[in-house]
Amino acid sequence: MDRRIDYIISDKHSLYGAITFTTTRGGSLRRRQRPDHRNIGNKDRAETLTLGDTFTLGPTQVNSLHATFDRRRDDRADASNMFSPTP
Repeated sequence: MDRRIDYIISDKHSLYGAITFTTTRGGSLRRRQRPDHRNIGNKDRAETLTLGDTFTLGPTQVNSLHATFDRRRDDRADASNMFSPTP
C-alpha cells in the first residue's frame, strides 16, 4: 500500500508526506519438501514514512528538508509439523 500527500501552503512553501506498507508471507512446509527456514510460515512487514518541507527563498536559493523512517518486522511461526527435540 502506498499513499502520498502533497500540500502547497503558498507559492514558496510546500509540504509532502509518503507512507508505504509491504507485507510478504512465506509458505508453510509441505509433505516431501526439504525443510528450509524460508518455507516455515513467516510474515515480513516493511514500513516507510517520508516527510518533506520545501521553501523557496529566491530564484537561486531553496531550503529543503527531507526525513525518512524505516522499520522492518519479521514474524516467524513455529514449525509444528517438523521434528521436535522432546519425545
